[in-house]
Amino acid sequence: MSQRTQILFAILILSVGLLMGEEARPTGDPIPLSTPDEFFIAPQWSPDGSQVAASGQSYAGLYVLEFPTGNFTQLSNANSVGYGFSWSHDGQHIAARITRFENMFKTQTLVSFNTIDESITTISDARSRIGGVPRWSSDDAHIYLSKTDSFESFSIDQNDNSSLSESLIYQKSDQLVSRNALRSSDSPLFSTVDRITSYAVSPDGLKIAYSTSGQKLWLVNSDGSDKRALGSGIEPSWSPESEWIVYMLTADDGHDMLGSELYILKVDGNTPINISETPDLLEMHPQWSPDGSWIVFDTSGDGQLFVQQMEWR
Repeated sequence: MSQRTQILFAILILSVGLLMGEEARPTGDPIPLSTPDEFFIAPQWSPDGSQVAASGQSYAGLYVLEFPTGNFTQLSNANSVGYGFSWSHDGQHIAARITRFENMFKTQTLVSFNTIDESITTISDARSRIGGVPRWSSDDAHIYLSKTDSFESFSIDQNDNSSLSESLIYQKSDQLVSRNALRSSDSPLFSTVDRITSYAVSPDGLKIAYSTSGQKLWLVNSDGSDKRALGSGIEPSWSPESEWIVYMLTADDGHDMLGSELYILKVDGNTPINISETPDLLEMHPQWSPDGSWIVFDTSGDGQLFVQQMEWR
């Protein structure tokens, strides 16, 4: 049975009603989404779960793979364009930064890729550095920067000079802050001396899972209250009902990656469950599908994408 047929068969037998259960468990072995001669990293599901966007080696290039066939389209071959890209909520665009080198000078431009007709819209002027990764406003009318030193937003409509009018949570420097749109001001969400390395807001908007230096994993309410430790891990991704996260836990010797495993955890305090347990593979960058049925991930060094089917009991 081919890898494409395996995925199609798994989809056919999956019951939508399983998602209403409380316990998530992997079922079957991971199924390749890409072939061994293709190289992809940092996969992200489209909002409707019909596609997976990913980057290439060293974050060069941006691609969109069809799910479950794995057929792909290349949107860009630019250097570093795949680092920190972001799907729009309607699933029709991907925001990213394009880096160009001309006459020994580097410039970066914020752009939006149309995933339907593959056109590119320039969102910002070229500058020496865009200090942050793009994120979409809830109405897809603006793109703002996270993981940045100061807040900045851009209108998608070049004829619209209005500023982003919604309050939101974003990463400013090494901390999470809450932005008050009416006052155009930022307030620390909570106090921490640790550097935040990754974060994910739950689909219902009520909780935030985040990691700090040293691979410490945390949970906090979106108003900054009830912060608690979840153990060790980085790069959390939420299940659609906002009760589980998937994340990775890596090991290295200071130079080389020695191991990486994927875990799922119900955030009410259950024991983490290893869903990989494959010493010969270094599973990275897990992302839960919008319907909760799959987890996509890449393998470090090999650059192959896999999907792990999940069942709900």
